Amino acid sequence: MTTFKFRLGAVLKYREGVMDECNRKLKELQFERTRLISQGDQLEQRRNAIESDSRSQELKSGSDLRALSAFQLSCRKAIAELAVRIHDVDLQIATQSKLAMESKREFRLMEKLRLLQHDKWKKERDVEIEANAADSYLSKWNREGNF
Repeated sequence: MTTFKFRLGAVLKYREGVMDECNRKLKELQFERTRLISQGDQLEQRRNAIESDSRSQELKSGSDLRALSAFQLSCRKAIAELAVRIHDVDLQIATQSKLAMESKREFRLMEKLRLLQHDKWKKERDVEIEANAADSYLSKWNREGNF
């Protein structure tokens, strides 16, 4: 009796590797998106804190107001840049998600093929075992003179 050997085992491993790599890239992109959002939240908190502090101070010089205005402008610009980067990462996540789903589908298809071939091999093996058992029984029966 032969042991089961999936002839496309290398392809199955390759598909699994592709699927793992796609999922790893997807997780990296999701982490990057979370990091960018966190960075934007921190910037927003810093801006709100400085604006709150500036309102509580009664005497303000012209240079303080110019510095506050410049800071607000730079915060708005940084937040807008972060929004663009988040949008770009969202597009990359959508693309990578499609690739991950496709690689998972291809891997599952190969796994299903392996299972089908294993089931076929198992049935053939069972038939062979049954035939050997019947031959063995008949030869024993013939030796005992029950023919």
